Amino acid sequence: MKKLLLTALVGLSLTAFAEPQTLKYASFLPATTSNNAVTLPKVKEKLEAESGGALTVEYYFGGTLGAGAKTQMRLVQNGVADAAEIPVPYNPGRIQGIDVFELPNLSKDNSDASLITLKMIEKGDMRGLEDFIVLGALQAGPYLIHSKTPVAKLDDLKGKRIRVSGAVQSDVVKAFGGVPVANIPATQIAENLSRNLLDGALVDMGNVYNFSIQDETLYHVTNLPLGSFAVLFLMNKDRYAALDDAQKKAVDAVRGEWFTKTVGADMDAQMHDVENRLRADNKHHLIEFSAEDLALADEKLKGVIEAWQKKGKNAAVYQKVLEYKP
Repeated sequence: MKKLLLTALVGLSLTAFAEPQTLKYASFLPATTSNNAVTLPKVKEKLEAESGGALTVEYYFGGTLGAGAKTQMRLVQNGVADAAEIPVPYNPGRIQGIDVFELPNLSKDNSDASLITLKMIEKGDMRGLEDFIVLGALQAGPYLIHSKTPVAKLDDLKGKRIRVSGAVQSDVVKAFGGVPVANIPATQIAENLSRNLLDGALVDMGNVYNFSIQDETLYHVTNLPLGSFAVLFLMNKDRYAALDDAQKKAVDAVRGEWFTKTVGADMDAQMHDVENRLRADNKHHLIEFSAEDLALADEKLKGVIEAWQKKGKNAAVYQKVLEYKP
């Protein structure tokens, strides 16, 4: 009896005095984005509460652990960062099927597509993440057209140089007669617009102020959703394995649905706030295309959707999305 009691007390002591751990979280984006300024403090607070203070987070924003969108997944994989925000389109082909939400008309906000993405990852419908712990998923969007010059109808996009991210967005702009311009980081869109190297950009409404798009574009098409931008929040699998059971339990309480719902809701709130700010500013024009133009856009986009489905197992992924949509 004494031996059992001593063993229990030793175990309790080890748990109570477990070495506190600090997770290094990296983001190539500035501290002012919604994810970094609004969502991450909630994540840190929940981790600390769930672990009783045995687990916390140290932020490395603005690319301080490694600059550039393309390097973020490698930072986590190599253990330079314990976790990071990963812009998926900068790692093409790495995660099978996740670019499905780059297709137009599949999502209406940040939350719906994000939860479907998480579900598909957890069910194995999207492969390529076996070396990571998936903390959460975000499909930032939908992406909208923001233009320097007036855009009253679909035909006005012909010949315009539009900044895009990813192959699907390139195909979308081409379908409208525009000229897609790729390989411009989000943080450099405003500069390229100001130098007249771009006529416009595809950007989700929530990030218009984050990247100073509002300084250079005054015309915003609000009723033509042109896909989403996949972002994953990943943790190094070995780092997770090295945590004690209580710390793992804290991470488990945060990751998955809680994280995905939180980041999606925060981005949706920002999206609505940005739209309201633009509406209140007389310099800006929020445009809705006519029903005829929307029907024409759908017709032009059929080829983009069909071409995407013909690649690999994409048709099955597309059908899964339709099946999981509420």
